[in-house]
Amino acid sequence: MIRVTMSTVPSRLPVLWAKIIIFVVVALPALVISCVLAFTFGTHVLSSGGAVSATWSDPTAVRAVFGSAVNLVGIGVMGIALGFLTRSIAGGLAILIGGVRVLSSLLPVLLPESWSAVLKYMPSNAGQAFASGTRMPGTLEPFPGALVYFGWVILSVILAVFFLKK
Repeated sequence: MIRVTMSTVPSRLPVLWAKIIIFVVVALPALVISCVLAFTFGTHVLSSGGAVSATWSDPTAVRAVFGSAVNLVGIGVMGIALGFLTRSIAGGLAILIGGVRVLSSLLPVLLPESWSAVLKYMPSNAGQAFASGTRMPGTLEPFPGALVYFGWVILSVILAVFFLKK
């Protein structure tokens, strides 16, 4: 399908922008609804079982629910950009899953303790900073975490644009 798309639209940038826009327009509302429902039903189940759980009135609950949806959309946009960057769906997925999820779990074990200040700037750690209701020690504050995370998303799109123009 990509060969047909690229031969129909020889200028590759409109294809990239269209894919990103369509993905965000479809995924963001679906993820917001999913996260709101998961939070609402999850807190209901936990509270009916007698467990202490967050509520909508908690100051970080809204940020965590909507931040989770935005975090997932950002990962999807990075995946689209990496797919265009590598010109391979499999390559883009491998870099995305390996770099964003697996590498961020392995680096704290593989790197010396002195690198812990750098690890909080990894995409998954920065995304967790604004998409979590509680702040973990050694992570960024929510707003700087969001800035760093969106920096990663924008960087991946810029790299895809650069290589598509070449």
